[in-house]
Amino acid sequence: MKKRKSILNWIITVITFTAVAIMAIKTDFSQFRPAMSDLNYLWLCLALVIVIMSWLSDALIIKNILPGITGKKVSILKSIKYSIVGLYYMALTPFGSAGQPMQMVYMANDGIPIGKTTAAASIKFFTDKIAVCFIFNVFLIISGDAFYKSNNGIFWFSIIAFAMNLLILMGVFLLIRKPAFAGRVFKGSIRFLAKLKIVKNPQKTETKIDAAIKDYSLAAQFILGNKTQTFILSLLSILRRMLLIAVPYLLYRAFGFSMYGMIEIMALNVFMSLAITLMPTPGSSLAAEGGFSAIYISIFGVAIIPAVVIWRLLTYYLVIIVGSTMIIGNKILKMVYRPSAETPKLVFQRRDETQLQEDHLRSDILKQLT
Repeated sequence: MKKRKSILNWIITVITFTAVAIMAIKTDFSQFRPAMSDLNYLWLCLALVIVIMSWLSDALIIKNILPGITGKKVSILKSIKYSIVGLYYMALTPFGSAGQPMQMVYMANDGIPIGKTTAAASIKFFTDKIAVCFIFNVFLIISGDAFYKSNNGIFWFSIIAFAMNLLILMGVFLLIRKPAFAGRVFKGSIRFLAKLKIVKNPQKTETKIDAAIKDYSLAAQFILGNKTQTFILSLLSILRRMLLIAVPYLLYRAFGFSMYGMIEIMALNVFMSLAITLMPTPGSSLAAEGGFSAIYISIFGVAIIPAVVIWRLLTYYLVIIVGSTMIIGNKILKMVYRPSAETPKLVFQRRDETQLQEDHLRSDILKQLT
């Protein structure tokens, strides 16, 4: 199973890079010079600041979750590290599947028990899904009819993606409020899917469901016992996503355009961004570039190609550059660092049963990503 998963990941990666390479070869880069000559760098710098603010918002969410779970305050620098690690691995894997697991690994490496890192990741996941569903509904009310008429195909893809996010949110909510009932519902669904030959190993899946319910117990305690803080975390999640949604408008102004308003351009991004999440490639590559071009061609005109490139650079490749630099730098520091000879050996040699269990869990997470 792991071998097939690894092969599938390689196939997806090769297809993605091949598609991007073909797209780059066929792109008429002669459009760059005239479009870039009139670029307003003040608006472009503002777009960069907005992207960095979205990272800081993500870090602030983590910083506010961890004390309620661990009972200890976490520095803003560590919160930023966890945030960048999560965003970096989300960018590198299909559906962003490695983001939260790798955040958990880094938290565990800093001495946070695996059970508590799981709870923190669950709370963050829950508030993020609230943000996704809330933002989509707001823009569906504001611009849904107009978008449906102009971009019928992408509209329905966004509806499918929204429905999937809503089902996940409802499942997590049920898991928090009624864990025993949720377990029965999930297991019943697994048995039904097993009869349809969709799920091949129902017993193994049911075991994972039991583990998930156990992991969510601490997260449920936090959410039910800290409703005001959960509401604030949801607002921060909405803010983080809205900042990224605003980037195309800032690029629009950077290229000297002003005909369309902020809400109109942000609405287009909301529907497009949700629709492309269905693409099983790292960072929704190809779908993101194609979707942006299809949605914004009438708005950016001849500047569409440089707009696509700058948008992806800011919202996707920048986090890969920063994340890889941080991770490599962190590894170099660990290689250079040597414990002092005066440090008691017991600090490094002592391995109790809990620590060994955490090591095994970290190893399991890493194996699932390969």
